[in-house]
Amino acid sequence: MRLFLTSLIFSLAFAYFTNSNVLNFFALFTGILYVLLMGVKNKLCFIVGVFNALIYAYIAYMNRLFGEVFLYLLCYFPMMIYGYFYWNKNTLIKTLNLKNFILIYIAIFIIAYFYSFYLQNLESRFIYLESFIFSSGLIATILSLKKIINHYIYISISNIASIYIWTILYIEDSSNLAVLMLMILFFILGIIYLFSWKKDLK
Repeated sequence: MRLFLTSLIFSLAFAYFTNSNVLNFFALFTGILYVLLMGVKNKLCFIVGVFNALIYAYIAYMNRLFGEVFLYLLCYFPMMIYGYFYWNKNTLIKTLNLKNFILIYIAIFIIAYFYSFYLQNLESRFIYLESFIFSSGLIATILSLKKIINHYIYISISNIASIYIWTILYIEDSSNLAVLMLMILFFILGIIYLFSWKKDLK
């Protein structure tokens, strides 16, 4: 309840002072609540994540960010459902060794490279950044379901790319401020929970 109220109060205050629309408010609210619940390893994060995936996919579609549309609809949405039923709170937190960490990053860039050709056909706005965000998000989500702490590193770097994209979109349209703020919060909370989960490593 405390995390719910914290997310709600912050989102309401932000929406009020920035004149955000209802859609952006719910994107911000569900996004913050998802990250907070994931950070404390509460499986309810996946229920919240389902709603956030659908809302953000629509916002991304309206801004012609087709790479992120597919990321949220085809990756995050089904994995939120999977995570709710199969994510075990008592599973020990694990970490990758340096070799596997590097190999996964190579895989991320390979996936991004081939995915960029598909986005070119769709005339997506930020083809290469969106390809990188998609491949990083895909891998990070899989690792998070397995409670591998390195997923916070992959997703935090991906969030930097998202912050850049939404900064451009905010400059073009100030109504995108709520989503930009959400991306910044994702990055900050990702760093915080990286160190929080690190304390639980066995």
